[in-house]
Amino acid sequence: EQSITKIFTDSIEKSVWSILKISVIICFFSGMLELILKYTNDTVYLILSSILEISNGAIASSAFFGTSPTLSVAMLAFACGFGGLCVHMQIITAQKSIKVKYFPLFFQKLLQGLLSSLLSVIGYKVINMLEI
Repeated sequence: EQSITKIFTDSIEKSVWSILKISVIICFFSGMLELILKYTNDTVYLILSSILEISNGAIASSAFFGTSPTLSVAMLAFACGFGGLCVHMQIITAQKSIKVKYFPLFFQKLLQGLLSSLLSVIGYKVINMLEI
């Protein structure tokens, strides 16, 4: 039987370690996106940011709306459906202890991103045809 103090300190230690791992993943992807932004054009950045990290992908998509609304809608929907590789890396890190197969989830989220993108573009085109 463990003391309450031991249980409490162990839980704090595990929580801090989890937060640290997730923070490192977020910082890594943020740094990678800054390099991509610096060395590529806006379209490449939009596509890669939507694949790599959901929040930067959403920001890039909204900024791109004035230039190419259809691509903007498609990439925003993809980013929201897929979730970004940054989130997927966080899932891999967190799921080690529960022994869940990751790759079926990855392919389901990829399909969700692609279908979200397709349906959003179709919806956007239909709405634009209905406007007078």
